[in-house]
Amino acid sequence: MTRLRLIVVALLLVTGCEVFFAIKESSPGGTGGTSGTGTSSASTTTGSSSTGSGAVSTGSGTVSASSGTTSSSSGTGGAQAFCVANPGHTLCADFDEHSIMAGWSSQDQSAGGDAGVHVTSALDTGNYASPPASLAVTSTTADLGTSCQSSRLILDFPDTATGLGIDFDFSGCGGVLTGNSAVLFLNVDCTPDDGGTFGLVKWGLHAGGYQLDLTPLAANGAGPGAPATLLAGTPAAGGFSHVHLDLVFGDPGSAVLTVEGLPTVDAGSVDLACASNHSKAVGIGMLACDQLVDCTVHFDNVLIDIH
Repeated sequence: MTRLRLIVVALLLVTGCEVFFAIKESSPGGTGGTSGTGTSSASTTTGSSSTGSGAVSTGSGTVSASSGTTSSSSGTGGAQAFCVANPGHTLCADFDEHSIMAGWSSQDQSAGGDAGVHVTSALDTGNYASPPASLAVTSTTADLGTSCQSSRLILDFPDTATGLGIDFDFSGCGGVLTGNSAVLFLNVDCTPDDGGTFGLVKWGLHAGGYQLDLTPLAANGAGPGAPATLLAGTPAAGGFSHVHLDLVFGDPGSAVLTVEGLPTVDAGSVDLACASNHSKAVGIGMLACDQLVDCTVHFDNVLIDIH
């Protein structure tokens, strides 16, 4: 009889352990990443050499270790809006509040002149990373000669900033550029003593592919210095890719760019000088020059942190 009782107790202990580990493995915190529906999924970890931070990307969302942010693109189960679920950033823009301007300092929109307006921005409720909308920026075919048109959302930030981090979901276009044509999607601007604003950091599509251009302030503080051009990863056309850019201003500074968790640029010691008393701003959208092509890109779930 005593032996029978011991066998029953052992069976109960084994069964309890199996149930416990099954619950632990399916717990949202058990894998380091969860989807918007509360199920676990495979994850990929990315890092930034300049900050030592990382991001954990899952099939339906992203968790940023540096900012503690979570994005869900499944839109199921009554999940919170992206920005409601991700407080505490300098700016969060999920374009779900029926306005493209919410949180931004200004919009840089070309009037077009004689050429007409060929670059525009609008909310898109049919294509997004998280519902119900994203920012769509569109260019139409045109020959602008050597001029440019833009439609960008701008965030001004303090002159004393030492760097910034920006994350966003981005859907590219399949347009093919030729010659000196370029379409910029992300820029960080510096305005030196002479008042002439230039692109300290520019990310976009050129005839040779995606590039990250770094142009520091000249040694005399009067304008742009010598640029450095770095080839960057190519986001998928028609589907959203997660893009992360981390910058440290100064000489030496640093620039780390990842696309879908893959480090495509890791410049750990570059000149990114823009004096602390000079105005700075970051913008997303489109600045298109020379030969424009039909192209629509989308931005969603933008997070900006100024350091």
